[in-house]
Amino acid sequence: NTNYKNNETVELYEAWTKAHTEFQTPSVSECIERIGRASDRFLRQFGYEREGCVYKILEPSEETIAVFCHQGFGLTWFSHLMQIPPHLVWGTFDISHSGVTMFYFENHANGLTAPKCLMLSDLSHILREGLPMRFENTLKI
Repeated sequence: NTNYKNNETVELYEAWTKAHTEFQTPSVSECIERIGRASDRFLRQFGYEREGCVYKILEPSEETIAVFCHQGFGLTWFSHLMQIPPHLVWGTFDISHSGVTMFYFENHANGLTAPKCLMLSDLSHILREGLPMRFENTLKI
């Protein structure tokens, strides 16, 4: 809902880099910015252009897109998509090997959308096959 997420509410978290000195290094901020720029270019190809913390729908789409990525990139991208400060995502969420995460870009009549996370690191396909369920190959789940 773009009433809950807008530039004013997201700006409350803009000072996230003050949470830890390692976040203030150029390499961390450059990496996060690079992932954000690449994400925005990628989504632009599918008809969604970032405007602040939401996306303008240039061309409504019902297309399903699959992306495969590693944990660090995935969580940082999740942070960018959801406009949650990276340190909160890194410290609060995690994704498992072979987990499936799903984002939904609803085509609202006002021409804007904000991605919603419908599932994060779902492992039901592993469970269904009776395979061992371990998080990071250590924690049995």
